[in-house]
Amino acid sequence: MWPKISYGLCTNDATYDELVHAMNKPYHKLCALEGLFSLAKCELRYLDRGFYGFELPHWRIEAMAASVNKIMTQYGCSSALELLTIKLRRSPQLFLENFDSHGHRVTQCHLKELWNWLNHFNVKLQLRNFKLKPPRDGDRWIMSAFEELGYTKGGLDILNRVRIHQEVLFESNIFGAHCRKINPQYLRCKDEKWSNSIFPIQWIPPPHICLWKDAISHLAPGGRRPQNFGKFVESGHKLWYWRYNAVSNCLYYSDSDGMQKRLYVRENPNGRRNRKERYIPGEWVTDKIESNLCIVEELPDEAVKISSHISHPAEEPTNNNFLEVLKEWGCLWLNSTGCGINKRLSDNGDWIHQAIENNSLMGVTDGSYIRELCPQLCSEALIIKYQQGRGQLVLTLGESQANPSRGNLLGLMALNLLLLSFTRTWLTLEGQIDIYSGCLGALHKVEHLPLVKIPSKCFHSDILKNIMLHCNNLSFKR
Repeated sequence: MWPKISYGLCTNDATYDELVHAMNKPYHKLCALEGLFSLAKCELRYLDRGFYGFELPHWRIEAMAASVNKIMTQYGCSSALELLTIKLRRSPQLFLENFDSHGHRVTQCHLKELWNWLNHFNVKLQLRNFKLKPPRDGDRWIMSAFEELGYTKGGLDILNRVRIHQEVLFESNIFGAHCRKINPQYLRCKDEKWSNSIFPIQWIPPPHICLWKDAISHLAPGGRRPQNFGKFVESGHKLWYWRYNAVSNCLYYSDSDGMQKRLYVRENPNGRRNRKERYIPGEWVTDKIESNLCIVEELPDEAVKISSHISHPAEEPTNNNFLEVLKEWGCLWLNSTGCGINKRLSDNGDWIHQAIENNSLMGVTDGSYIRELCPQLCSEALIIKYQQGRGQLVLTLGESQANPSRGNLLGLMALNLLLLSFTRTWLTLEGQIDIYSGCLGALHKVEHLPLVKIPSKCFHSDILKNIMLHCNNLSFKR
């Protein structure tokens, strides 16, 4: 009976009381068949046998555990969690917020009920590496700013619907490049895509836009913010369609995909530069342009003028060693005793760069599982070797989820994560690596998996998700 029940618990959105009421009747009949006293307290059914209980699975607790496992499997490639965070409008740590205070702000779904269960059992679930973060120092979630202005619950709900329609998350989103002057486009209804995140669809009546303008005017009296935000710390979700190149004194307009770019040139190229200078449309370009983020004002005859511009967020500095990349990822276990990378590395791994460029790097992975010696452990090992030199890298690791095929897949995943660290260390590295493994079919399988979810019928979907999501955009061939 239990396999039929547990199969769908990970996506169940029933409340705590509904699930407890549903399991009482079948458990009452089951306990009578097994000889348990029918008038005994219900708590004895779920008590451990060490305390003389019947140790029946509690549906609510099992559903919470299954939902957490499902999130761990699909984390990073599912947009449901991002949509829920966008609707909550307060923090990227959705499950650490108080459900009783903020649960009414999101629509009914299994993730909302998981949030309710975690609060009910006082379990803390913290998300890491979540991409929805304030883009600038001193920035904050815009709904937190509206709450400080003293709006009522009804007013906040209206502002939240307008915020979703306008694709706004943080206070800095509604300002220009210097974050002092309000960007006029956010004072009207959105007519194009303004964010690279997925926002729910909202219909906004005119009175709601008036309330939105009133709230923004309180954040920036007179149309200007009293204090500027700090420097960029994240690239953010906001789409910047306009760029300004100070060297050539030209504007560039690109579409939301960044594929088509149009050049805007000065109307009077020989004149003196000034803030009111007009830029007129020119030719289409396809080259990558190093330029500043820019906000423009539209003028008659398709001309524009610059309202503000600022340098875009600096790219993260390139690491000198791939081990530094692994440490940034939190992979400190790679250097632990008896389970990690060998110390025979010379020149900070520069031989790896040379080997990939020469198409002479080879990677071999294999897994081991011996039920008679250790039924609860499987081990994995991989070797990366320079075929034309003396460079060699050896990695060994193990996992308590014992399974013969899982050991092979873990070795393949570790190898691909190392290759990803090579790409992050040498951004323009090109070449090829030859991989030998007993489960190369997994590499071909993840090429055709959907990016928005992992099929539930896939075995070891957590490993396939890591390889598919993070290791398919290498700068070199494998």
